Amino acid sequence: MQCETWLKVVSNLRVDRKGTIAPHKPLLLLVLAELAEQGKLASTFLRLTGELVFRFLAYWTVVAERRPQRPDVHLPFYHMRSDGCWTPLDVNGQPTLERRRALAAILDETFFACLNDPDFRREMRRILIAKYFTDFAERAALYQLVGLPVPPDAIVKEDARLYEAARERGREARFRLTVGEKSRFRGRTNIFFDEQDEQRFEFGTVEETVGRCSPAASRLPTVHRGFRLRGAVRWRWRGRQ
Repeated sequence: MQCETWLKVVSNLRVDRKGTIAPHKPLLLLVLAELAEQGKLASTFLRLTGELVFRFLAYWTVVAERRPQRPDVHLPFYHMRSDGCWTPLDVNGQPTLERRRALAAILDETFFACLNDPDFRREMRRILIAKYFTDFAERAALYQLVGLPVPPDAIVKEDARLYEAARERGREARFRLTVGEKSRFRGRTNIFFDEQDEQRFEFGTVEETVGRCSPAASRLPTVHRGFRLRGAVRWRWRGRQ
């Protein structure tokens, strides 16, 4: 019953609807669902870590075309308080009413319990994507990113090409997360091998890897069967040192 209540909250988030619907809160909740699914949401204490920021930025690539401004995770992290999901805390662990001082949060206990329920996560993801992302391409990309099948009525024949392109954006965002996990945010060298020219390339940080391998700003190479494709060049990740 409590999870039903939280699904209603999720479907009625307080978001800015001027122009297009602000995606900040829905994207942050999708990130939390992923953390819970991977067993990385162990308690009601939620810290604003580099990993959380990195995941949020990876999800943001899905909406980057319509929201070109620099994404700020502090906005949803603080303002989720207005929906009752959690209470933002300052560096001393005290509740704060200042956005920039919010470095952690305490999740509502019932919301935390629901996040650890697979059925709730699936329904929450469906609601968030359907309710707050009206663009078909964004929906398709997010379904791909969270590992959900696209509902049959969302796939129409004339949009097939657009759908595939949107799925690619979802795969690119997933690649960002994969590179980040492999590097573990420790600045270790990522080794890529150009199989066409038989050249070896070593990139240090996650950001450098993303920047050096991408064909355009904030975009990543296509992922296909373990390879990163950039034009005619085939890149294979060979580990780190």
